Amino acid sequence: MNEGYINEALSRLDAPSIEAALNYRKPRIGYRVIAAAAAALMIGVGAYAFLKASSPETTPKTDMPNKAASYGGTDGMEAGGAVTGGAIVSDKAVTVTGTAPAPEEIRALVEREKNMIAAYVRTEYREPLGELRIATVGYSHLRTPDNTVALDYIDLPVFSGSKVVASVTLYTVEGELFYSIAAGGSGWERISAVLNKYPNDKICFVYAGQFMEVMIAPDNSVYPVGEGYDDPFAGEDAPYEKYASQYNCFSLSEIFDSKAYVSAEP
Repeated sequence: MNEGYINEALSRLDAPSIEAALNYRKPRIGYRVIAAAAAALMIGVGAYAFLKASSPETTPKTDMPNKAASYGGTDGMEAGGAVTGGAIVSDKAVTVTGTAPAPEEIRALVEREKNMIAAYVRTEYREPLGELRIATVGYSHLRTPDNTVALDYIDLPVFSGSKVVASVTLYTVEGELFYSIAAGGSGWERISAVLNKYPNDKICFVYAGQFMEVMIAPDNSVYPVGEGYDDPFAGEDAPYEKYASQYNCFSLSEIFDSKAYVSAEP
């Protein structure tokens, strides 16, 4: 990050955002959390170069543990799995791990942090974004080949109009709810295009193997989020029926029709 970038970022901060930053109270973090964060950093460094090339830029809050710990530690291989279109898949039924935070807890965090979230997202874009709407209902990715969904990792899309421009990832460490922000990059355009193509349908979000993020529509069309990827489930019948669940699907109309979001003014 150079001086020009810093100056530009600071110039985009409004007075409410600066005041919120000055008054922000850092959560208390125990030694065990700090140790977990150090271990997560070691895991995350190995994956960073790969993720940077294909995913939206992710910037964790600097005073929070790094969420890479739950994403590392496996190479996506499993005995009995089969490679289909580049993805390692199996016939396992969808199962869940972890516990999702309560809806009121999610909304309270978004309400409290909305100005900080919006201030960061706006620094990643050169054009004005106007009002930002942060969803309070999101989705957890299903991961192959074990076909599990981690309920304690939830992505909340951030909208400018009907376009997704960022995401807030909620995650739990020792019973406490934290978040990180991802913004920038071309992946959001692909996510927006699919959600707006199927505005009334539930789109299924899957990590095929370790890093390849894809969206699956109810008509079984598969849309990779990363640039340059082919359909990882080519040749597999009815991937939507296999991978869609109430936990890893997201509908554009449900968010806007029920106003399940918090607004952050320009």
